Amino acid sequence: MAIHNTELIKILTKENLVDAKTLEGLSIRAKQLGKSLEQLLIDTEILPKDMFLKLLSEKWDVKSIDLDTAEIDPEAARLIPETVARRYQILPFAKSDTELFTAMTRPWDLTAIEDLTLRTNYRIRPFFALPANIEIGLKSIFTQDSKIADYITNIASSGVGAESALKEQDDIREEITMDRSGADDEKQARKVTNAIILEGLSRGASDIHIEPFETSFLIRYRIDGHLHKSSFSVPKLLANAIIARIKILSKTMDITEKRLPQDGRIQVTFQNRPIEFRVNTVPTAYGESCVMRILDRSSIKVDLPKLGFLPDTLETLKSILTKPYGIILVSGPTGSGKSTTLYSCLNFLIQDSKKNPEGKDKEVTPKKILTAENPVEYDLAEVVQLNINPDIGLNFAEAMRAFLRQDPDIIMVGEIRDRETAQIAMEAAMTGHLVLSTIHTNDSATSVSRLAEMQVPTYLIASTIEGVLAQRLVRTICPNCSEPLRKTPQRLKEEFDKLNIPEEERNPRIGRGCKECGDSGYKGRSGIYELLIMDQEIRDSLLENVSAGPLKKTLEAKGMRTIWQDGILKVANGKTTYEEILRVSQ
Repeated sequence: MAIHNTELIKILTKENLVDAKTLEGLSIRAKQLGKSLEQLLIDTEILPKDMFLKLLSEKWDVKSIDLDTAEIDPEAARLIPETVARRYQILPFAKSDTELFTAMTRPWDLTAIEDLTLRTNYRIRPFFALPANIEIGLKSIFTQDSKIADYITNIASSGVGAESALKEQDDIREEITMDRSGADDEKQARKVTNAIILEGLSRGASDIHIEPFETSFLIRYRIDGHLHKSSFSVPKLLANAIIARIKILSKTMDITEKRLPQDGRIQVTFQNRPIEFRVNTVPTAYGESCVMRILDRSSIKVDLPKLGFLPDTLETLKSILTKPYGIILVSGPTGSGKSTTLYSCLNFLIQDSKKNPEGKDKEVTPKKILTAENPVEYDLAEVVQLNINPDIGLNFAEAMRAFLRQDPDIIMVGEIRDRETAQIAMEAAMTGHLVLSTIHTNDSATSVSRLAEMQVPTYLIASTIEGVLAQRLVRTICPNCSEPLRKTPQRLKEEFDKLNIPEEERNPRIGRGCKECGDSGYKGRSGIYELLIMDQEIRDSLLENVSAGPLKKTLEAKGMRTIWQDGILKVANGKTTYEEILRVSQ
């Protein structure tokens, strides 16, 4: 709805800025080009934009705004539905507690102002702006909404199966097209929430971060250990509705409680795979922040060889897993893949226990395996799994006591974090059970000394531990854009020399970046490891001194490969880069 040409010509000729004949010709030319007369005047530089805005704002006794240079608040803009904004050719660009500052092509239009007041409950402050600038602003704001719908449409067309991706209790299989009416935040939030979840699943994220800030609402995905922004933005206006939607999907979270942290779980189906989300919300200064951990049950059923073990390490690990009793610990910081390794070890034990040494005709019953987890992350067939619940006194120690009365063969404890749990686990190992657990330490030697710091008797540590696997996760080079490293840095050459790696086995590579890996050069992750194996010499030394320093020296003297050395070997194999090893192990 541009300014009427007759009215504009009258104003300009009266002010002697442009003669009537020139304006008549420009009016015809504007119609041929499909432009407004005022835009053509500015484009042809007959009338500078600032002069034009000043002239009409003074004529109509209203302020003007140049939307080319002004910062538009998306939250303010979305207070008006797109259809209404286009009908009146308006664009709200800022707001206060009581006023909505609105760019308009016809700022004297009282009908439009009254309609906007009734819709928003704000007092409308009109500003004159050029129609072309308002159109650009509308496209910029509302294109993000359509991107969400387009994103889901693209997933469906690529065969990912968006229509069955979220089989929730409610009907989510409706056509996902953004509602432009703006009147139903709940419906809008449902569709945006679906888009957020779908993008996380399709990009292979491990976590989805939904974070409110003072002026923005940020959606990020943790992919291969690094955070990446979503492909579309979400208006802060929908923040509360999206968090409420996630709580509703969990069925157990209280949507009215916004002052306390909450935990929940959501189950969906994606590409015919059952997916669980472990949801946590915490109150922040600008609203509730939510993180959803993505638990793909199918991805955890991975063979030990696929975790990135070097052949000799893998064989040694398998040998201690098949021992009838003892403790095997997996150590590393949060997010280093300890749970994945434990589940893979359990999968190996399940398959190993089904082997029939007497022939295939006899039926073999797997061993009795019990797990105590906080919470249970993945369902394992033929494994009894227990959820820890400290609120009712069910901690790891209590679970262990109960397990010992369940006639188990193998016990998995999610984490050893206190003396009571550690001591019961070791007593279970001494009485003929194989116990698997994790501990938060940086290396294998420190894991042993940490147990001593928990005041676990030294004789129990020395006699029950069979092995400690310390690990980190490194990003692997994208196979699609992998290429040989042209020049090996001197420091890397020195590391190769220390490990006596032959020249012909030194094949460091680098990812140049491509569409497949998002131009990062990396795709996927793998582990680097060190495996401490207890023998009689180490057990005897622990009875005298359980400090990490002396134990490390003993282990190095016996030839144990450290995490750093394991990483350097994988750089030589072209699996990862030197920079990645430095990042995670220094």
